[in-house]
Amino acid sequence: MDQKNFSPLIYDYLKKYQEDPTSRIFAPLAEAYRKAGLLDEAIEIAREGLRVHPGFVGGKVALARSLFDKREYDEVVNELSSVVREVPDNLVAQRLLAESSLMLGRVSEALSA
Repeated sequence: MDQKNFSPLIYDYLKKYQEDPTSRIFAPLAEAYRKAGLLDEAIEIAREGLRVHPGFVGGKVALARSLFDKREYDEVVNELSSVVREVPDNLVAQRLLAESSLMLGRVSEALSA
């Protein structure tokens, strides 16, 4: 892992995650990795966290944002379809789902998101 991209924020989240791998700190850690351009690390940490907290919306959104940045639009749709049904006011999830659907040429799905 290229540590020159690590911000102090990543170190802080990583330390907390290592102290308690069952905490929900994985979501902000994944987001910090994503913002640093470390998409594979972001996806990996989000998936690990979701194994412990499968229903955690913040974790699903963090995973979906990284998948979107990697242009894995099918996976974004798979992750977020249940989120927007369960939490329809989650605007980030709605936007990512709509944009991913558009990228896949699914205009009617995008308009309903």
